[in-house]
Amino acid sequence: MSGEGDSSGGGGYNKYSCCYRIEFNCPEFVWQNGDACGACLAKGRPSKRETE
Repeated sequence: MSGEGDSSGGGGYNKYSCCYRIEFNCPEFVWQNGDACGACLAKGRPSKRETE
């Protein structure tokens, strides 16, 4: 098993900063790039992630 690719141990998932990190100094992380965290959504800040 050793030497097979992912050495980060994260299970293949990346965490991204909340899209309001710069504007409101939000320290939270999300699973989808461009998304707002739960705390920001609760404060009425919309997600900036494109949806179809």
